[in-house]
Amino acid sequence: MGGTVVKRNRPVEDKISVGGDIIHEVGAIRMGNDPQAAPLNKYCQSNDVKNLFVADAAPFVTNPDKNPTLTIVALAWRTAEYLADEMRKGTYNMSVSRRDVLAKIAAAAMVGPVGLEAAQHVHEAAAAAATTAGGVYKPKGLTQHEFDTLKTLCEIIVPGASKGGAAEFIDLLSSQNPDMSAIYTGGLAWLDEAMKRQYHMDFLTAAAQQKTEMLDRIAYRKNRTPELGRALRSSTGRAA
Repeated sequence: MGGTVVKRNRPVEDKISVGGDIIHEVGAIRMGNDPQAAPLNKYCQSNDVKNLFVADAAPFVTNPDKNPTLTIVALAWRTAEYLADEMRKGTYNMSVSRRDVLAKIAAAAMVGPVGLEAAQHVHEAAAAAATTAGGVYKPKGLTQHEFDTLKTLCEIIVPGASKGGAAEFIDLLSSQNPDMSAIYTGGLAWLDEAMKRQYHMDFLTAAAQQKTEMLDRIAYRKNRTPELGRALRSSTGRAA
């Protein structure tokens, strides 16, 4: 990089100090030519994880004493140029499949709300799947009956949800996460069984009033029985 080595064997006390002794902490993941001695190569690339690059002060091999910002920028620039050149050569494939992205979103949805950008990605994937299938979305994680039941449920609970692709959204994510799929398939199976016991028909076949009566039993705790609560927890794996 144009620098000149002025002193190869610096005294130990002049090298990187222990943590907390100086303001600018550097050298936590040093670079070097020997993979046995340095976790990073000269391009700040991990020797063990080839798609991992460390572009901060961690690759420093000595403490520059002064503010390291410009050196950090220079090393990061050099690393970026190397990575760009390797990608042009086809050494690294940095693309991520849509399936991988959906799997990550599904996993995140199991522990919290889905962000707007992630939700948009799921809707776009569902739209693309429908286009590929001739304009009609084909379920990926649920059976056709389960999907149709879910779509009807979504529309009853939130009028207009079917136009917003709520059922497609759930089905697509469920296809990428077994735990999520189990929650929905279990819940839908329980719903059909409960409808058959009460009205001698499944949810889709039942009249609108019968569907509403069953959903009211589920939605409002005052209408529930202990048996209903246990059945819901058992079928979905979640607290009712």
